[in-house]
Amino acid sequence: MTDWKQMGWCDVCEITLDNGAPGDGVICAKCGFDSRKAQEQRVRTMTGQERIESAINIAIQFGGIDGAHHKDWVIDQMLRVLCGDGYDATIAASCDGEDGPNTYEHSVGIAP
Repeated sequence: MTDWKQMGWCDVCEITLDNGAPGDGVICAKCGFDSRKAQEQRVRTMTGQERIESAINIAIQFGGIDGAHHKDWVIDQMLRVLCGDGYDATIAASCDGEDGPNTYEHSVGIAP
């Protein structure tokens, strides 16, 4: 399977980016590495099969963590990998409904 490095990991310093607040862990306080941009770049270069394998790996690695907000994060990360550049359009379409473009909501959750 394709290796998965969760957002919250600095590829430069090789440390976790946890700075104590839920939802943080995107920018490394030590070197400024932006894990979200790095993950987006990795996804852009993946083949279809690598995307599927990565999504499966995310589900296996993080899917068993308790808490609906963490499971929301797992689903969101899987969607980001599978949809790639089409993620925003997919989320917009899923939120669209009978009452307009924001009928439903999508939660990005909180990283475990």
